[in-house]
Amino acid sequence: MTTEFNVLPHSIRSKEALQKITSLDRKNNYTIDQKVFYPYQFVSYHIKVKTFLVKEGYLGCTIDMISGRESVIDSKPTFFKKTLCKKERIQPVLTREKAEKQAIQYFQRQTAKRLKFLALPRYSLTDSHLFYRPYWIISSKNHRFIVDGLSGRFHPLT
Repeated sequence: MTTEFNVLPHSIRSKEALQKITSLDRKNNYTIDQKVFYPYQFVSYHIKVKTFLVKEGYLGCTIDMISGRESVIDSKPTFFKKTLCKKERIQPVLTREKAEKQAIQYFQRQTAKRLKFLALPRYSLTDSHLFYRPYWIISSKNHRFIVDGLSGRFHPLT
């Protein structure tokens, strides 16, 4: 079954990903196994807090939908719609609701470290989107790597 999903545009093509790994280890013959799409949730909240002055603004983060790890981002990612079949994408473990709740808890921890409050901050959800980030799986007879389709960073899988 195929469905359209929000996807980040990749900047590292398959050939570049393969060259990156091959340049590190010329003894092995590497091939591209597949391209996979990893799930994240973009979450944005409007915050209003009373310190000595009233402060307000927008906070955004991404939640890794497998591990639950949070990451602050400066601006909303640019997505495009792409049809993905089930075998191309890793299924999220977290629900949208869990990711949104986790984002608020993350923001609360971060703002509590930086601001002194006279009253508890008020958060209102402004945006929430599931999206997928592209990765290349590259392997040889003895090794496997995952290469980030945006940054080109890689990690061994075995």
